[in-house]
Amino acid sequence: MPNFQSTVTGPSTEGSDKTRVLVHLSFTQTSPTKEIQEILDCSNPTALKRLKELQDGGFVTSTKPGRGYRWALNTSPLNPSSIVDESSNRNYIPLLRETISQAADWLVTSDERIEDYPKIQSWLAKRGVDTEYSQLIYAYRVAVYRRFLQATLYGLHQPEYSSLDHLTENSQWLSLFKEAYRIIEDTGFQQSPVDSLVEADESINRLLLSLRHALLNDPQPANTLATVYEGLISQDARRDLGQFATPVHIGRFMASWAVQNPDDRVLDPGIGAGQLSLQVLYEKLNLGSNSPLGDITGIDIDEVSITMASTALKLVDGPGSPNLELDNFIDKKSVEYTSSGKIESRYDAVIANPPYSRHQSMSSAVKESLNETVIERTGYEFSGRTPLYAYFIAHAAQFVEDGGRLAFIIPSKFMDTQFGRDLKRFLLNEFKIHSVIQFGDSIPVFEGVKTRPSILLLESRHPPLSHKTQFVKLSAWPGVDSASELVNSDEPLTEHSEVEFETVIAQDMITPSERWTRFFDSTEVEEIPQLTQFKDIATIKRGIATGKNDYFCLSTEDLEEYPIPESFRRRIIRTANGMENLNLNLDDWCSWERDGDEVWLLYCYDENGVIRRENLEDDSLIKYLRKGTEQGVTDGYLVSNRNPWYRVEKQDAAPILAKYMNRHGFQFIRNDANLLTLNNIHTVDLDFKYNEEQLNALLAYLNSRLFERFLMQLSRDYNGLQKIEIGPLESAPVLDPRELPDSLCSRLSSLFKELCKQRRKGDDGDDVLSDIETELRGFLGIH
Repeated sequence: MPNFQSTVTGPSTEGSDKTRVLVHLSFTQTSPTKEIQEILDCSNPTALKRLKELQDGGFVTSTKPGRGYRWALNTSPLNPSSIVDESSNRNYIPLLRETISQAADWLVTSDERIEDYPKIQSWLAKRGVDTEYSQLIYAYRVAVYRRFLQATLYGLHQPEYSSLDHLTENSQWLSLFKEAYRIIEDTGFQQSPVDSLVEADESINRLLLSLRHALLNDPQPANTLATVYEGLISQDARRDLGQFATPVHIGRFMASWAVQNPDDRVLDPGIGAGQLSLQVLYEKLNLGSNSPLGDITGIDIDEVSITMASTALKLVDGPGSPNLELDNFIDKKSVEYTSSGKIESRYDAVIANPPYSRHQSMSSAVKESLNETVIERTGYEFSGRTPLYAYFIAHAAQFVEDGGRLAFIIPSKFMDTQFGRDLKRFLLNEFKIHSVIQFGDSIPVFEGVKTRPSILLLESRHPPLSHKTQFVKLSAWPGVDSASELVNSDEPLTEHSEVEFETVIAQDMITPSERWTRFFDSTEVEEIPQLTQFKDIATIKRGIATGKNDYFCLSTEDLEEYPIPESFRRRIIRTANGMENLNLNLDDWCSWERDGDEVWLLYCYDENGVIRRENLEDDSLIKYLRKGTEQGVTDGYLVSNRNPWYRVEKQDAAPILAKYMNRHGFQFIRNDANLLTLNNIHTVDLDFKYNEEQLNALLAYLNSRLFERFLMQLSRDYNGLQKIEIGPLESAPVLDPRELPDSLCSRLSSLFKELCKQRRKGDDGDDVLSDIETELRGFLGIH
């Protein structure tokens, strides 16, 4: 077999210089510095610098028998005790990629044809590799890379098994790998048709043995191996397998969500190079696990991925083997029945960057089979345009314990497409959706890939009505490692400059048919021309701030002791708890009065304005004011700054009342009892003359699910308590009832009255709300 010294061509760079050195030493076995200097055509200091850097990485060794150094490739056994010394880690990815690709490309001879290897040709066809990318180059690069990976994996296992021989340049490598698989049962040693392409060649073997040492000092070997692989194989060749590596910081974030306890069992159903599983391993170690490797199960259809993952995980965790399976995850069953009985495969968490294969890359037979499998195991049917990652999510749900967590990174396209409705329906029905985090176009999550990904953080249980879902849009990664810093955070995420927008909305209010991407943007009235800002048709205020509600609000019992005339008091609604109904009338107020509630407000005004102290003549009122002075009511900040101190803000009753804070949805109430309110309730006064139908039609819209979704984008969440300030409410998009067609105005008015009846019966009125939604969507052109 010819040597391949001459294969490294092109302009001299630091990377190619080092590759030249390694290739030369693989052929000569040992060389003096002067010889290396001649090969690189450089000065002696430059040659020594390159050689010392290679020595620091563990690639070469040196001896000094006389006046000068002699250099050789480091083919010694691996020393696992030096694993993960982050301080000495260097980026050797370009060197690994360049050297492996040069060795593989050299092996391809000019007279070879892929037809000479029918088994490999069939293997390539399954991977979707066509003539647009050289099949032979692809096959040889994979073969050399696998040989490198398995040599590394063998070197890590060998010290644990005395029956395994040392791996040397003279060994029969494929035979040793086969024996290692028999003894250890590490799936990374399973053979592939391409392995036979690389014959026993001592120079190639020496080269690959030397490259192994760089991985020992790498704290993120999965990322290194994936990046090398991406550089060896074209993007088109990887696209049909959907192989795109997850960046370390994103994997760390996802793992922090998925893993809650040190003994959690975690499934990675599309493990790839093991980037996510490696972060899971680190998370478990941080939580105190002593043997995390055995708790991680990884599955992949690609033997290259399995070998990368096995090597990466072994590099970090030391003794033992990961639980890896070379299989199609979709074919796996969560429950199987054998002669021994029922066997369940259940996990506490699932973490995945599932294959991104588009539906176009799957044959009709494959898609039909996928649908049949998913229908059988989930009861849900998916569109024929559904990409593979959606099937992965649906299938993965079958493997998670109740209450288990799931973290996926997938393309955002499903949020707006027709096929995405099926996936969204599944997510809404089967999970508590905690967070959907979308990356902006400026964030290069997957290098060279145009798709805009999103992270889904889920919990495997049916969501209660009170559960809220967070939508976050990022303009850049905010530099957080833990999911707790973004998800369910007590602080508003807009404090992070990288958070472009955040919406928190009740999951019950999200529908599978709507575009979910709209939750990542502020509501723009201009987008729906039939809507206007609330402030354009109404004046919104807070209710009255008394400064001392317990004093200024009076019950019947208070009035028995101080019979203040009705001319000095006004009817009020004291708390928002009295707003269960959507139309408040005098009967409601009277029932509160009979229950002993504080239903009156001390209100000292006449037709000329506030009544001054010297003009007050009623003895009961004077006594009650004296009581306020004696009890220190006048010491309060708000009260002490009023003149006279008992003068609360003058307001007229508003036709519409709105809750200020809520846990179970926003409500807008028709105020038929003409009640004043305190500052825990907003008041809405319409700025135009209206009739009853127009008022009811507006209230139908204000209490609709559609408007609630708008408000969820504008409100703030305080541990499950939703709060809407006046400013955001003023900017909310609303219907102007004057602009409605008469027929629609009448229809909405009737529906609001029916909704009021349903609420008084203790019914949520879901059917009526659905009818209102249908009418509004039809008018607004929202589909």
